[in-house]
Parts: sequence; structure tokens; C-alpha cells
Amino acid sequence: MPGLAKFQAYLVSLSSPSEFSGTTLLEIMATFQQPFELHMRNEVATIANLANHPKAPIVGSDLEKATMAEFEKREGAAIQNSGMTDVLPFFLFNFDAEFEEGMWRDWPPIPWPIRWLILNIAKFKHPGWWKFASCNAERQRIPLYAFPDSEKAL
Repeated sequence: MPGLAKFQAYLVSLSSPSEFSGTTLLEIMATFQQPFELHMRNEVATIANLANHPKAPIVGSDLEKATMAEFEKREGAAIQNSGMTDVLPFFLFNFDAEFEEGMWRDWPPIPWPIRWLILNIAKFKHPGWWKFASCNAERQRIPLYAFPDSEKAL
């Protein structure tokens, strides 16, 4: 995507923050908005359809259990080793607990008191960061700070 290359070129060419122009950046982003949106929408459908792939493990099979155990070992450790006041809260502040009728409300499997502590300590340690999040500490969608006229449900 040529627009994406222009996006990167613009950002790396800035020698100081005072040179940044939000208007310029938005103009550049508009040049690849439609293909990027189409790509992201297709990517979600593609990932969702992987469950129907002929080589996908059969639900309940030993292969599925082994795959899930390996995934949990690798990805679970990554989540546990992430920063408790930066990386993990970033993930949680952008995780909509109501998505798909709340099917993923308790994911990742973190005990509720720990989840509460992580979100509430992070709010005080890095308060300026979380204003850009898509969800609040209850993991409910909120209007976007940088796009205040956005609807809650995008």
C-alpha cells in the first residue's frame, strides 16, 4: 500500500514533535483507509474460518488438547510476564467484555480481584495513557478520546 509507506515516511521524517501535523497525518491515512478497512474486516473473517480448515484439530480430540496446552503454555506465560501496570492493562482496557454477548467476559482467566487491581492501579500509575483506550475499567466500550463524536458501538 503506497499510502502506508507515505504514513511511515512522514512519521520518521519528523525531527521534533512540534513538526507533527495531525491534519497532514489524517490526509495521509485517508489515502489508505478503505483498503486497510477492507483488509481488517477480511482478516477477522479469515481467522474465524480457520476453525473450518480441513487440518484443524477435531473438537475434543487429543490433538486439540495438545495444541491448546501448548498455546496456553506459550501465550499464558507471555501474558503473565507482561507488565502489570502497562502491557496487561493496555490489553484489558481495550478488551470489550460485552463483545459476542459477553462470551469472552472472563478471558483471559485472571482472578477477578487481580484483574481489578491491575486495572485500578494502572489508572493511577499512568492516567494519561488510558484516556486513549476503547474501554473503561469495567471493560465496557466508551467513546474514543481522539474521536469524541464516535458512537459507543463502532
